[in-house]
Amino acid sequence: MAGKQTIRIALTGHRPSRLGGYDYYSPVNIAIAFKLREHLLSHIKQGKKIIAIGGMALGADTIFALVALKLKKQGFPVQFEAAIPCMNHEKKWPKESQEMWHSIVDQADLVTYTSTMLYQPYLMQVRNEYMVNTCDELIAIFDGSKGGTANCVDYAKKKEKKI
Repeated sequence: MAGKQTIRIALTGHRPSRLGGYDYYSPVNIAIAFKLREHLLSHIKQGKKIIAIGGMALGADTIFALVALKLKKQGFPVQFEAAIPCMNHEKKWPKESQEMWHSIVDQADLVTYTSTMLYQPYLMQVRNEYMVNTCDELIAIFDGSKGGTANCVDYAKKKEKKI
């Protein structure tokens, strides 16, 4: 990986209820994963090393993490950074989702807690701002509705990031 240009790519996106549900093998989620893989591979084909920054939420964030980690396992120049918004981020999720979260964190090349506080809704935006501030490009899986993904996209536009 030495000598390659590095690109830091972050992702913001919706939760399972607005995507293909909690089944990461649903047709919608598989289609999202395929598009994400194609996009990351397009950068790799240009000779770039990727640092994928995931916000560790359910839904789009999890799909992105799984794609990045699979590419890494397949020998592609990809590293994964888990950007975690608070100390107990996953604690109220279903057991299966918590296990997936811990598996992803365990495989991450870098784990960044953007706050040492316990869950507060505004900490999700603090995490989003960290991802935008440190990325070269933001991928948005976004339907235009209001909420955290919209806030992240608006912040990225304000910071003039490639989206």
